[in-house]
Amino acid sequence: MKFVYILGLLFLLSPYAIANNNSIYYLNEGDRLNDIGATEKANKNLPIQLPAKPEYSSKGPNYSLTGDHGNKKLIAEVNGLEYEINLEGGPCFGFSHIGDFTLNKQNEALIYSYPCGNCCPPDYKFVLYKGDGNFFVTKQFTSSWKGPTIETWRGKYSIVTEENNEGINTEQRENITKRFILDTTGQISVVEQYAKKYVKTIAEITSSQVAESKKSEGSLLFDIDGDGKKERLTCSLWERWGVLNQCSLYSHDNRKIGDLEIQGKRIGFLSHKTHNVNDIVCDFDEIWQWDKGDYVKNSKL
Repeated sequence: MKFVYILGLLFLLSPYAIANNNSIYYLNEGDRLNDIGATEKANKNLPIQLPAKPEYSSKGPNYSLTGDHGNKKLIAEVNGLEYEINLEGGPCFGFSHIGDFTLNKQNEALIYSYPCGNCCPPDYKFVLYKGDGNFFVTKQFTSSWKGPTIETWRGKYSIVTEENNEGINTEQRENITKRFILDTTGQISVVEQYAKKYVKTIAEITSSQVAESKKSEGSLLFDIDGDGKKERLTCSLWERWGVLNQCSLYSHDNRKIGDLEIQGKRIGFLSHKTHNVNDIVCDFDEIWQWDKGDYVKNSKL
């Protein structure tokens, strides 16, 4: 048993184990964000058993958006009276979820806003009813292309989002997962977070490097098969989104080896080899491996 344990530990510590398993993360705080299964298991020891998502309270408020696209107004109805709530941001708005997030037997609205285009991820905020016709709109607490998921966590409802800097820029990608809790005062707290880390390369090219060179494409010289002769990886810069794409691989004598249907802000070579040729990584951990004279994306990673 001790021998098996040591072998397993050595595999997990190897560079390839990191590249070959997307579930392995390097955490900021030393704590993994609880998955749904672990959270539900923990909740069995708590007195409150919650539905998967906050339920809609019949006591209200009832929220609705009226108006045309790009010019919507938020209306809340309480006890037969309607109130118009001022929202900053937008000008496009929508509901992510309406329900009793804080378990106070009334509805809170999780709302998103965005500039009516695809330049930027939606921003998210909550609207809470404070009584006597008064409403409170929280500040934006997260931005996410993928949108939030709702999970039960320690007897409460939490909002989990994946934040990244994807957009019109050439900055190296970031990916941070956060868990938020809303309380009845409108305070939103981050209770867990972790950042996804990059697989280490031995040579790489980035979109920021190409952009700084003021050229439309960039190249990386690297000996992929250890024969002492450097191949050349050339990629174009798509300025609209700041990514490298339309990549091609050439031999040392400028013979075209093949094209790679790859796109990202960082493309590099790993120390790990497949069929005696160095693997390629795109962004965090998208792995491309040598197979029958060409690089192909490994769908198993």
